[in-house]
Amino acid sequence: MDRDGVPPTGQRFCVVQPQRGMVELQNELPPELAGIAGHYLGKTKVWADPGSQTPDESDSELHVSSVCGGHWLRLEDRGSFQGKARAGEMTLGFHKDAQRFDLSWIDSFHTGSSIMQSQGLPLTDGLIEVTGSFTAGDETWGWRTEFDTRNGFVMRAFNISPTGEERIAVETNWTR
Repeated sequence: MDRDGVPPTGQRFCVVQPQRGMVELQNELPPELAGIAGHYLGKTKVWADPGSQTPDESDSELHVSSVCGGHWLRLEDRGSFQGKARAGEMTLGFHKDAQRFDLSWIDSFHTGSSIMQSQGLPLTDGLIEVTGSFTAGDETWGWRTEFDTRNGFVMRAFNISPTGEERIAVETNWTR
């Protein structure tokens, strides 16, 4: 820096001191999800063709971490489909005021250049369900995701056609 405080690039900068301390968020996740942070391996089945009875199966890896003081879960999924690498990331949390789950989903395989948003009411007995939608050509399809913690940790997703027909699309049984 020169004597006027200008660095060699010619850009001036300033340092701003924090005006407030960080607010610690309370954990708003239900017990079914609060304890799932960790590293998982699993077998992912993908039914890409609605008429197919035989899914594509591949090894997958999931890293679940608590973010923002335990307010949200980040789920980072890696695997393959038909021999090609795929990756996806979800952010899942419980909206306390609206009493519902909110989820955002992006991936390298299914959502293209959009972020899929899903919502769902709290369910009991270790099952959480959220539903969103995505655009395919001129049609809007539904997508329902389940998080089942009743017997381990299973994630399932279902395609919902524009006419309302629902079929399984993805299922992964995760183990630590």
